[in-house]
Amino acid sequence: MKKNLIYLILFVLLLAMAAYLVTRDRSISLDPKDVSFRVADSAAVNRIFMADRKGGKVLLTRQADGHWLVNNKYDARPDMMKVLMETLTRMEVKTPVPKGIINTVKTNIATVGIKVEIYSGPKSKQELVFYVGSSTVDTRGTYMIKAEADLPFILYMPGWEGYLTPRFFTSEEQWRERVLFRFNPTEVVRFAVQYPDTPGRDFAIERTNDSSYVLIDPANNSRQTFNTATGNAIWKDFALFRVEGFENEVPIRDSVITMVPPIFNATITERSGKTHYITTFFKSQLNTIDVVLMQGFPDLDRQYFYYREGKEFGVMQSLVTPWFFMSKAQIIERANR
Repeated sequence: MKKNLIYLILFVLLLAMAAYLVTRDRSISLDPKDVSFRVADSAAVNRIFMADRKGGKVLLTRQADGHWLVNNKYDARPDMMKVLMETLTRMEVKTPVPKGIINTVKTNIATVGIKVEIYSGPKSKQELVFYVGSSTVDTRGTYMIKAEADLPFILYMPGWEGYLTPRFFTSEEQWRERVLFRFNPTEVVRFAVQYPDTPGRDFAIERTNDSSYVLIDPANNSRQTFNTATGNAIWKDFALFRVEGFENEVPIRDSVITMVPPIFNATITERSGKTHYITTFFKSQLNTIDVVLMQGFPDLDRQYFYYREGKEFGVMQSLVTPWFFMSKAQIIERANR
């Protein structure tokens, strides 16, 4: 009996000590200025700046009409802006970083962390500054620390199984809206495709007035009326020509443009006479120039493109704009419907 009492007392003492240690660690996190990472009013946020340790920087600014710009040059992706704002308003502190790894986490953030600055209000006042680190071991939490704070925390987003670091990135090209160009369809008068290796496949479509189209076959200089509904559908896409993504920073960009034989050259002519040139190239499944040069298997669903006027290079999918990749035979079939 006496022996059992001793064990009971030891157990209570150990339990009390554990409770004290946990309470002591958590008490460090009570300072509001250290634990408040969340944005209170997303509608008031009008400027977000992010920078990584490798020199990458991105500035997101809200415009008067509500849309966002990337580095004051390009429209930002609406889907990614939605994800970022959701993260800023919903992420919560899960727990302080355990004392045993505080220095390790702080070193990690200092080495690979991403700085995030949030501005809001009519005068774009700085509201929040924090650093985003890597994930916890179980990938369900993210290490973060407020600017000027001493203690890092583990943050998470309720309902989200994963860490938050990928939501904070500094690539301008990844933040850009994936739209190659926007034309006024009524100002486009001609769309033509030329195949350098097989000129017999060339064709052109001309818009003769607001509702009529003509298919031109350069091989025999013939002209025939083009299906109006199909023509309208093609011309409608000139208002918002989507691509899979821009890859102006990839190492093989210039090699593809100068060394890979083009699939075809497309030209879009406006009423003013201004012409836009787009060249497509085979894309490898491995994103290597050797495979692109037909020493392997090309990607059958994606092609590289080069838009000369904007000096833009990237990837487009045939499923997104199928008419853009139609052969002359397919175009003629549609013209006869």
